[in-house]
Amino acid sequence: MQHYENADVIAFEKWEKQQEERDRLAEQASLRAQAAAEQRAREFRSLIESVLQPTQVTDLDMARTRLGTYTDQWDEYVRRIRSAATDANSAWKDLIPVDVMARGADAVRVWAAETEEAFYVGQMPEMVNWDAVMANIEKQVRYQAGREALVNEAIRRAQAAGLGANVGQIREALGVGQTYTEIGQDVAAGMQTGMSGVNIAAQVTTSFEADLKKQQERYVTQGQLMVSWLATGVKDGTPALASDLALALFPALQRLFANASPRL
Repeated sequence: MQHYENADVIAFEKWEKQQEERDRLAEQASLRAQAAAEQRAREFRSLIESVLQPTQVTDLDMARTRLGTYTDQWDEYVRRIRSAATDANSAWKDLIPVDVMARGADAVRVWAAETEEAFYVGQMPEMVNWDAVMANIEKQVRYQAGREALVNEAIRRAQAAGLGANVGQIREALGVGQTYTEIGQDVAAGMQTGMSGVNIAAQVTTSFEADLKKQQERYVTQGQLMVSWLATGVKDGTPALASDLALALFPALQRLFANASPRL
């Protein structure tokens, strides 16, 4: 009897360890999902910050201005302030306050520098060209989507050609980082390669069969004990117990005997 109680304890401890392992894996999955969400948030914030970087007038801007295709930048107000403060022929001289203009060139330079600083630290949100901000964000999102499509097509072609490169190697060659999904794909591919040389199905089946046989022997023994206990209980019980048991079994026994073939 003590043997079976110990077996039950061992089985429970095994189940408890398996449950702890499942909880650990679930917690790890949750942490990975949280990390992925935080990574996406950081990436999006980085995209926004890149859009809100100060811009400078370039030769390309000047060419587009001459062609009539130039579009205002998100910090166009500051670009005009710079022009007003540094170009005597600027079309934006009227942006300089009259009292500042009256104090001379140094006052204008100081005013322009302080205004620019106030703009970029967020103290003049009403002067931000928000339409340009949204357009630039959309442009960056389209750019990233295009890059993703390019990388995915390169991966497809490389794998179809049997080059043996994994997703990480292809992305590294193209200068694009791996996503969490693709990291998982590479790990899975590595596992598949490793398992190809091992008949893991046979190992799992053999282990399961051995465990099942152990359980079978245990259940058979327990069944024998239960029948033994029942017989002892009937024997040591009251006469009414034996009668009740006989009455319960009689209909089934009667049908069994009725259907049995007579022996010669």
